[in-house]
Amino acid sequence: MKKLIALLTFSFVLLTSCNFEDSSEETSGGGLFSGAAPLANQFAASLPTSKTYAPSEHIDIVLAHASNVTVTNATPRLVLTIGAATQYADLISGSNTSTLTFRYTVQPGDQDNDGITISTTLDLNGATMTFSNEGVVTDVNTVLSIPNTSGILVGDPPPSVTDFIEPVNATYADGSNLLFQVNFSESVTVTGFPVIGIDIGGVTRNATYISGSTSAGLVFAYTVQAGEDDSDGIEVSSNSINLSSGNITSTANSSTALLDFSAFKNSTSSVIINTSSGITAPDQVATLSTAPTTSNTTLAVSWSVPADNNTTIIDYSLQYREKGLVSWTNISPSPTTNSTSVTGLVEGTTYEFRVAANNGLLGSFSNISEAEIFSIASLNPIAWLSATDITNGGTEPSNDDKVSSWSDLSGVASAATEGTPANQPTYKTNIQNGLPAVRFDAHSRGLEGTFTRVNNGGLTVFFVGKMDQNNSRKCFFEFYSTTATRRGFFFNYGFNEASTNYNLDDTGFNLWTAYDDGSNTDLWENGSSVYTDITNWGPTAFTGGGAYVLGDDATSGDQINGYIGEFLIFDQELTAAEKLKIENYLKNKWGTP
Repeated sequence: MKKLIALLTFSFVLLTSCNFEDSSEETSGGGLFSGAAPLANQFAASLPTSKTYAPSEHIDIVLAHASNVTVTNATPRLVLTIGAATQYADLISGSNTSTLTFRYTVQPGDQDNDGITISTTLDLNGATMTFSNEGVVTDVNTVLSIPNTSGILVGDPPPSVTDFIEPVNATYADGSNLLFQVNFSESVTVTGFPVIGIDIGGVTRNATYISGSTSAGLVFAYTVQAGEDDSDGIEVSSNSINLSSGNITSTANSSTALLDFSAFKNSTSSVIINTSSGITAPDQVATLSTAPTTSNTTLAVSWSVPADNNTTIIDYSLQYREKGLVSWTNISPSPTTNSTSVTGLVEGTTYEFRVAANNGLLGSFSNISEAEIFSIASLNPIAWLSATDITNGGTEPSNDDKVSSWSDLSGVASAATEGTPANQPTYKTNIQNGLPAVRFDAHSRGLEGTFTRVNNGGLTVFFVGKMDQNNSRKCFFEFYSTTATRRGFFFNYGFNEASTNYNLDDTGFNLWTAYDDGSNTDLWENGSSVYTDITNWGPTAFTGGGAYVLGDDATSGDQINGYIGEFLIFDQELTAAEKLKIENYLKNKWGTP
């Protein structure tokens, strides 16, 4: 008996003093077995690769023993804590070997963003686990030594910051809002009022969360107080959102968001605070309108000019975003007039726009205006000329320059040209709403161009201009068929109305709109009906080649004295909604009544 005890003691000492060489094998979960060498009758655990495991992915944990282990009767398992839930990694391989692999397959809804937990006690789950040592069968030790599991995450990655947008570069007076936008990788839910620390003139302030919960973008704002000044620009003094007793979590699974935005910070040296400038910021822009262009990725934007409060407006801060998003994109460079085009958009997508005027201090942003982009080309324009783009993207004329060519913007008509200087109209700057216009002073057939008409189903005409007086018949433009007796013209009496003076307004710039079905016409002045279903002076329906004349008619007998700002002619009758969209754009752009 004493000899048997001595033999067993010697065997135990021998086993515990053996130096087992580390193994290094790829597990089915993608991890490497690189744990410590197993002691006698104690498992050494090897963990899978540290990462975030998505639903249907496997988390494989390998236990290594000093001897081959035999498993009978049932399937043992490892007890896992994933989030707040208890889950099990079942034995999938390893009986009669020294390494046993346990697997948990991640399920939808599993979420653990700070690392799973593995129990330090193996759950036999009714199984028997033994090993043989010198012929002696011994139960395995179920107490485990588990390495750090903080890198084994489960579920979708937690929300993280994808962009940090500072306030628009401008000078802000007291009462102005400094707006900060933080975009996340997914929608987040906000409780309480988290803040972002900022420095204004050496004093720490907080921009407080104001909107965006359950979206992927959050807005923080600070209202500038009287007496605050920072001539070299504010600073964002924090690198992360301060929860300030609130919380920001994933809307989908309540995981805690990662709040560091340091990788996205930009200089705020041009965000100036001046509450003692002695000037007053411009009023809020009252109206903003959008309209289609010839491109299905571009929208034209125009807005009313606000009161500058005795300090000239320098430029405008124009922003846009896709509807449903929180953060804004700034148009750069800032427009210096009250109209521009926004490019790089997606057809069929609805966008939101807002604008603020800057006269050295940034005024309040306008109310939001929205538009769904579509192409003017789809509405069949046959001519489109605007005094704000005489050259269609080229170098614009200077004040008092003669206009020998006026480019068409529709891509359908030719430019309107005139080679004789005496018959050329004059380019005039700052004529209406800060915009240029083309001045006609009884120029015989001042500018002429050509087009091809493909439809015969009516016309829609938009015209912005000003007549000097309305006491005799004068013609702003005429278009006509070059193969048939078909004419359409806009006198100061009205569209296709040569014999009756409807006393259209001659006190300033106006927007006139006409529907023409080929035989009869409806006319509106600044959106108000002038006449309905009046028989045309002559039929307008034709297809094929045509020509157009500006500032006169084709017979050179009705030369106008006045201005043309913009006109569009469509080769079909537009719907009421399409008509209103373009009218609103032109009204805002030109400041017509």
